[in-house]
This record gives sequence, structure tokens and C-alpha cells, in this order.
Amino acid sequence: MSRAHAIVEAINRTPLANQLREGLPRAGDRLTIGGIVGAAGSALAAAFHETHPRRILVVVCAEPEGASRVEADLESLLGPDTAHLYPQHEARLDSREDADPRIDALRVEAVEALLGEHGRIFVTTARALQERMAMPDRLTQLHLELETGDEIGLSLLAGELEAMGYDRVPLVEEVGQFAVRGGLVDIFSLGLSDPIRVEFWGDEISSIRFFEVTDQRSTGEMAAVRLLPAAFRSGLRTDRTDGSSLRSFLEVLPTETVIVGIGGTRWEEEFQKNWSHASRTRSDSAPGEETLPNPGYVLVPPGEASAMLRKLPVVRLTAEEGHALSLEATRPPTIERKITRLTAFLREEAAGGASTLILCENEGQVERLEEILLESGGSVPGVRVGLGTVEGGFRIPSSPPLNVLTDHEIFRRRRRVRSGRRFRGAMALESIAQLSAGDYVVHMDHGIGRFQGLERIDVGGESLEVLAIHYADGEMLRVPVYRLDLIERWVGATDESEPPAVHRIGGRRWKALKRKTKAAIEKMTQKLLDLYAERQIAK
Repeated sequence: MSRAHAIVEAINRTPLANQLREGLPRAGDRLTIGGIVGAAGSALAAAFHETHPRRILVVVCAEPEGASRVEADLESLLGPDTAHLYPQHEARLDSREDADPRIDALRVEAVEALLGEHGRIFVTTARALQERMAMPDRLTQLHLELETGDEIGLSLLAGELEAMGYDRVPLVEEVGQFAVRGGLVDIFSLGLSDPIRVEFWGDEISSIRFFEVTDQRSTGEMAAVRLLPAAFRSGLRTDRTDGSSLRSFLEVLPTETVIVGIGGTRWEEEFQKNWSHASRTRSDSAPGEETLPNPGYVLVPPGEASAMLRKLPVVRLTAEEGHALSLEATRPPTIERKITRLTAFLREEAAGGASTLILCENEGQVERLEEILLESGGSVPGVRVGLGTVEGGFRIPSSPPLNVLTDHEIFRRRRRVRSGRRFRGAMALESIAQLSAGDYVVHMDHGIGRFQGLERIDVGGESLEVLAIHYADGEMLRVPVYRLDLIERWVGATDESEPPAVHRIGGRRWKALKRKTKAAIEKMTQKLLDLYAERQIAK
């Protein structure tokens, strides 16, 4: 058990936990808990999960960045793969652009965990709850099962995969793609460590094998496989004539689900704002443009969404005091990189009977902080330094009281929220710490640019942290931090390589280079396949 889990244990020793011992609110009940600061909200949700493991918890945050941070907190507190993120779409509600495959993958994983009953805690936003997709409401409708001997037919399988949101490509390289070559269908599905190759003899599946993306070589055979969708189609992209089969995450939640709200956003107002925006965009369509569908294809109407929430038990977590129930958490003092201030605080708290847990992001930081504390006066009773990370520190009146400090707050560093995704090919860079201002980077869609640093901008009333990347002709591209998966660091052939020429945003040179590279890879792959076929025939 990680040291971060000690926070959950301490929460369960607070007076609030004793008040809630009998159970969480029932359907239709409303409960507000005050005294929530730092990452105490995430810790309380984790404690709810541990004391009521059969209840489903949906933690609703005010904005996407907050949801990512809470999911990372829960992973530190409860362990990997315990919490599931169900993100909102990045594109505008009226956008017909292709959805982000990473967000689609996270949504599919969350729904599969919910319907498969192996997920009990989910993190999302109000808008994500309201967004409608062509998703199933039963697990049997979610999977596509293939077995050797099945007579499904190659063209029928290709049609099924397209309906499940897979992209048809010449060569499978990433999750959510499939390719058809002769009597073979290559598929890279969520939940699989490697892509699979389905071989047909007529309309019958004769074999199913794993293969490596890099060299296309088979690595193992199986009798059957279960495939997940690559995406749920939205109301803007579905070919259905009515919205009857479009559902939101809110609509597939069981009645025993507990909604836990973190942040100050009023969900009812958010539902109405989203609906008004979708309605206004539809009515403002220019003459000659394709008319957008009714907002009901994209969103649950605000009245219906609010009515659904009223049927579920809701717990709101707030920093405000004055409520009947309160965690009574307080913020620790600001250290500001002053080790003398830190050690004085630790000794004062130890003298008063409190324990302190300091969380660090990696083993190197744990060792360095332990060295610093020893150099500044030796060990302090009741102080532990452990691996893990949460958004912000806090003090809770458990028995004994517990202080939670974070090294990124002590040393005024930016917290690195890593994505512990279960599907492959999700992140090109593990963290922003791998980049420095002036580094050349490669954006998957726009090519080579030069990283300028981090900025904070306001989008739709929300503050967003972005990477500023300079391109040719003085253009600047701003990429949200949570889309770090689109960025790779440029690496020259040698350390003395000449700096690359930056591309133009939307220019043809990068697209042409990608086409040539893909064509070369396809040619090499075809030669390898021919060679393997010749060897197999020779045997």
C-alpha cells in the first residue's frame, strides 16, 4: 500500500467520517460538506469509495483540467486503474470536425468499466454528462466478438469496424485503426496490448494472431478476441434518423450512483448554457450551409438533465464553512522554498501530536528531500516522505491530526499530471519538464515548430494552460497542456545536427513529408509480407 493511501485512512478517522458511517445519501437526497481545501475533496471521494465499494461514485468537476487533476489524485490515493476519466469533447458542440481519438478512447474505456461493473469511481464534467453519443446501454451491445471458424465475411467485418468508429487506413499504426489487405484484416483495439491480424479463408475466419506494429511480425495466436469500439459517434456524426439511440453518460448511470461535486460550478446553469449555445449556433447558420441537427441530438435538454440529477443522491464539496457537515480541513502554511520554515513547521506539529506526510513525484525527489531534512537538523518524529502526488496540501483533524504537504508546493514547482492510460500510443512526451524554451518540437498535424514556453489564456471564461509554439511567418500555435500527446521533441541525427527549418501552420510541406514517409513504410511492409509469405510457402 502506498504512503499516499495513509491520507484515505486518516480521512476515515475524522469526525466527519464517523457522522457518515451509516452510509451515503439516498436517491434524491442533497448533502453539502464544507471545509474542503487542497486535494481534500479527492481524498474524501477516495474514502467514500473505500467505505462503500459497491456504490458507484461520479465526481463532477467544473472544467476538464480539474477533472484530469482529480483523476490523477485518485490514482495516487487508490492505485492505478481505480478511477476512470470520462472527458468532454474538446471541439465546440456544433463542430463536425473529427473527434479527438484519445478522448474517444477514454470515453469507451469508462463506459466499458461501468457496464462491465469493474469500475466504481468515475471523474467527469457537467458538459460531458450532458453530451449525447450513440453508445449502448448494455455490455453485450458494446463488444464485437470474433472467433476462429466464424463466418462473418471480410467486407461485413470492415463495415462493422467502421460503424464502431475505427478509421480505415493503409497500414495500422495506432489504436482505433484497421486495414484490409487481401484476405487479411489488421485491427488495433482498445484493451489489447498489440494489434491483431484476422485471416480469412473465404468468409470464414481461419486464424487470429497478434502482431508487432514495428516489423509486422506475428507474436502469438488466439482462438477468440473481444473488440471494443474505437469511438461513440455523436449526434452530429451519426447516420441515424432520430435521436432515440443517442445516450449521455448521465442516462446510463445506475440509480444507486452517488454524484460528488467538486468546484463551484452550478450544474443546472452549465446545462442551460451548453443548450443555449448549441441552439444559437444552429439558428445562426449562414444561407447555403448544411443545417445542424436539433440540439437534442448533441445534448440532453437541460430540464431533463437536471431531473435525472434530482433522482440521484448528490454530495457537494465546498471550501465554505457553516454547513452541518464539514471536514474542517485547513491549508498548511506557505513554505516558499524556505527549508528553515519547513522544519520549524514540522517540529511544531510533531510537538502538538500531529503527523505529517510529504508527497513527492518520483524516487529522486524523495531521496533529495530526505537528505535536505537530515542536513537541516535530523529526522522529526511523525514525519514521512513518500512517493505520490496530489493537487494541493491540507490538514485534517483526524486522530491524530494529519498534515499533507506536496513537494511541488514546497518548492514552487508546477505539478506534473501524468496520464496513466491503459491503451498504447497515448503520450509522445511524459511531461512538460522534458521541454525547455527554444527546443524544436514536432506537432503531429502541423510539423516542426519552436517551443516558446507555457502561457495561460482564457477560453470561454475558463483559464487554460497552453504550450506556445512558434511557426514560420510569425505564426503562434497554442496547444492545451492536456493535449501533450500531439507533441514530440525534435531529435537530430546527431548532437551536432543543424537546427531544422520550421514549417508553416497548415502548410503543404509537412503533409507531403508525411505522405512520402507513409508510402515508404507501406512499401517496406509489403516487401516484408511478401518475404514472410515466401518463407512460409518454402516450409
